[in-house]
Amino acid sequence: MIIEFRVDDVDREYETLQGIIDEFVQEPTTLAWGNRSVLFRDPDGNPVNLFTPVSADAIERFDG
Repeated sequence: MIIEFRVDDVDREYETLQGIIDEFVQEPTTLAWGNRSVLFRDPDGNPVNLFTPVSADAIERFDG
């Protein structure tokens, strides 16, 4: 299971988390399906994904 949150700006959130998260599983990356995503683990080890739809198709899927 991955806990996911849609955010307004993945890169801004990544910058904010730099001093809080020791190790990122995946630094900000634009995925093939059009979401920009950053992945890290919470204190209990659960994976957390923050994402922002950035391609026209991804935005349409979420905002319809």
